Amino acid sequence: MASEPEKRSAYEPTPAVRRKAEAAGIDLDALRQSDPTTYAMFNAQRTVQVNPELKEVVGRALFAAFPERQIFDIPQGAPDSQMLSLFIFPPLDSDELVRFDAVLAELATLLPAQYAFYRVVTATVGERRELALPVAPDSWRGQAGVMVGPFESEAAAKIWSEAHVDAPSGLVSDVLP
Repeated sequence: MASEPEKRSAYEPTPAVRRKAEAAGIDLDALRQSDPTTYAMFNAQRTVQVNPELKEVVGRALFAAFPERQIFDIPQGAPDSQMLSLFIFPPLDSDELVRFDAVLAELATLLPAQYAFYRVVTATVGERRELALPVAPDSWRGQAGVMVGPFESEAAAKIWSEAHVDAPSGLVSDVLP
């Protein structure tokens, strides 16, 4: 098995990354030599989306689990987005991704009284991982892809959902016990 420095130096960008670099007029081979950090950022794999207030604790957990990897937070989406994307380089292989999931699932259970959740979402555009805090019911403004709660009871969650989530919006809700 290759060491982390060997993985970094032997890493070959994906065809999609090469196309993106070419479109931007970037020579990835030259960038690898001249600016290794920018090269790593350009090739980093989005690993998880987190609430900004969880960024430091998630970063520490990832550095502990993958000490030889570079982890970046790169702004994604709208400026008012409630989530921040963390990227890792070199990308994780399938075995490492299983370990990554275990680390973050355990971390979600250790965050005191914040109701953090970790989930892997499979959508038509691919898979994404989230470690996040739910949005308080009175703070929800119709954002898609967020968990709303906590509620005092399952019945209260159902009542809130029926009053706030309608089929024409394209949003759906599930009540989790």
